[in-house]
Amino acid sequence: MADVLEGWQEHNQHILNQLKAGKDDAFLLQQSMEDSKNGFFTPPLRRAEFLKLIGNKAHRLIPRCVITQSSGKRRVIDNGDTDRQSALSSDANKLTLCSPVRPAQHISLVIHRWSEQEVAEFCLNDAWKTGQEDLPSAYRYCPMSQQESLGCVVVWFHHEWQTPAYAGLLFGLPLAGPSLPLTEFPDCWRH
Repeated sequence: MADVLEGWQEHNQHILNQLKAGKDDAFLLQQSMEDSKNGFFTPPLRRAEFLKLIGNKAHRLIPRCVITQSSGKRRVIDNGDTDRQSALSSDANKLTLCSPVRPAQHISLVIHRWSEQEVAEFCLNDAWKTGQEDLPSAYRYCPMSQQESLGCVVVWFHHEWQTPAYAGLLFGLPLAGPSLPLTEFPDCWRH
């Protein structure tokens, strides 16, 4: 955390100086509110509210922005790579993605172990669900401590307020994707 928070005041001011109105602001707010509704972070907070909630402790901001993919699909990202933030963080967990064939192999093994009656009952009452290229909310449930959460506070330009909005918090360390349920935050962070 010391490496992540080193120079936090200058870093945060640099991020805040770059926040301004943009063409995707309505989409950014809509997606942020959806994330909040799904429990991935708090509702947007104004600066004074945010600082009061964290007790004005050292924290590092991550800018939230919209990227447009080659297909035209817009996606909200939290750019943890800004100012080497992802490079400064680490995590004992290692994410290993399975082969796309793995779900089919698992289904095949289970089906071969079940009796015909078990297969028939399963088919009547349940279904297999596998992923795809664009898993909704993938890797967004990585719990983290309150202290570590201060290393990745999300901020974006709130087009209705015309000021930055803060959210606590989207994801765990390393700052690359997974998020957290706010289980270890003080009650004031839970909504």
